[in-house]
Amino acid sequence: MKPQGDQEDDRPVWMQALWAATTDNIPGTLPVQTDEPVEQDVVDSLMASELNSLSLNERVKHVEQLHCIVQDVAEETPEKINSALEAMQRELSMIPDSQKDAYNRAWQLNRQYVEDPKFRLMFLRADRFNPKRQLKD
Repeated sequence: MKPQGDQEDDRPVWMQALWAATTDNIPGTLPVQTDEPVEQDVVDSLMASELNSLSLNERVKHVEQLHCIVQDVAEETPEKINSALEAMQRELSMIPDSQKDAYNRAWQLNRQYVEDPKFRLMFLRADRFNPKRQLKD
């Protein structure tokens, strides 16, 4: 099974099947193109077979990946936090106002909250302290 665009998919087969089975009827998601409809018992069978063929460490890794669990959390030091917050502020200032309507609206409603380092740290942690804006084409 290949994702749209005929690119190779490096996800395990069971994860591809699970994704196809769970996104077909969700508004806003693109269904995976398959020759046949995916049946739930086929998905369950594929998942069990693939999971049983993996080592325990591989199984844990794939389950964590599926559930977006990150284990390689970087150590946070005051210097790293301050540096990342400063970099985040620089990145925010480089984005044109026309491309950050939601940010500007939130800033107008409650500037103290939007500029609170604890609030901003949530975003930095989610992106592993990479403050650079990532755009998907």
